[in-house]
Amino acid sequence: MADDRRQADAELNRVVQLTLENWDLIGVVEGDGVLHLPCSIKRRNVKGGIDEEKIYLRNITNEQRYRARVRSREWASEIKLDQAKDADLVDQLENFEILAYAIRDENWIQHYPRGVDIFKAYGPGALDELWGRYDAWCRMLHPSFGTWDAEQLWTLIAKVRAHSDISPLAVMPGVAQASCLLFMAREAACSPNAPSWLRSSVISTPAR
Repeated sequence: MADDRRQADAELNRVVQLTLENWDLIGVVEGDGVLHLPCSIKRRNVKGGIDEEKIYLRNITNEQRYRARVRSREWASEIKLDQAKDADLVDQLENFEILAYAIRDENWIQHYPRGVDIFKAYGPGALDELWGRYDAWCRMLHPSFGTWDAEQLWTLIAKVRAHSDISPLAVMPGVAQASCLLFMAREAACSPNAPSWLRSSVISTPAR
């Protein structure tokens, strides 16, 4: 039993560092002195398929983050949003301004000058997905990503399982939550209940 636990802990420690150790597997590249994540903006086409526009995402600077806040408030005033009553919509405008700074082309040039250009070009579904990818990328870049040890994560998973309650996971710091989800995905893929093709792919190649 002790050997099984040590083996599981060793696997956990390997998985929580997977992204940090295997940037090449997710295609991370450095350009203009900044790390970029290959990504795409997806849109449904007239035939029901998906068109993808290839882009790169970079974490924005502190200065750009403050500018995004100012620009979103100016934008909200232009379209007559109430800063207090429509706070959720104003926050969305700020996200669009952040994405305008974050989205880059293959030459690392800003792809859209303002958030309003992204807002006009893409639908809510495409933008929601893109924001989710950007948020996950920022978490992976955080210096604390992957620092929770095996004991902490196993204890958390035990709480979720015992009470069928995900609230312990929901209140984790974002970077720790990302590490835990990576581990859960790896363990699920190794489970005897997983499809055989998934188990074999985990054995033959590192998880992404």
